[in-house]
Amino acid sequence: MKHERLLELLSSGHACDTYDAWSEERKCRVIVRTGDVRDEGRLLRSLTHPNIVRVYEVHRDWIVLETLSGSTLAALPPLSHEDAVEMARQLCSAMAYLHRKGWLHLDLKPDNLIADGGRLKLIDFSIAQRPGPVEAGTGTRRWMAPEQEHGGVATTKTDVWGIAAVLRSVGLDLEVAEDPAQRPSVADVIRWLDGLESPRPAHTGQAA
Repeated sequence: MKHERLLELLSSGHACDTYDAWSEERKCRVIVRTGDVRDEGRLLRSLTHPNIVRVYEVHRDWIVLETLSGSTLAALPPLSHEDAVEMARQLCSAMAYLHRKGWLHLDLKPDNLIADGGRLKLIDFSIAQRPGPVEAGTGTRRWMAPEQEHGGVATTKTDVWGIAAVLRSVGLDLEVAEDPAQRPSVADVIRWLDGLESPRPAHTGQAA
């Protein structure tokens, strides 16, 4: 790293480590992820959405990301109903965009969502993949869909399970079926958020 000075190890995983760093080139704090991160960096470089973290540089075994100054959704005090709904809308907007690009996140949880000044940002695309088979245990226990836990085929409905889990963590009671075919699409969830007085979203037979 020619222009980045590592300041503090923020987290360490089996595939990569994440550091707070100083970018001499940009004269600001950045996040550096090292290890098996090239695919994550390439994916993030192809994405442009206000609710998805930005990547600055992609190298063979390290990437440089923007620093987000807020707190994880897990670390925030309880949200008001209005703030919870707004955060949920932003999450769904990011996920609908990601799905249109043909990708799944597969690790939606409050620790992977940063809130700062009313803006939500989705981070950690380390296990993102195209729809298709996933090995048992892909994701984070407690937050993963049944098809992730047991091994199966991941679709956009797999991320809907994660969306529902995150929404429940902020007090929005969106229940979804264990059977992916019976889950709502992201578009259904957005409509549900737009009118919470109406019944829970019904399955439409269309993927998000």
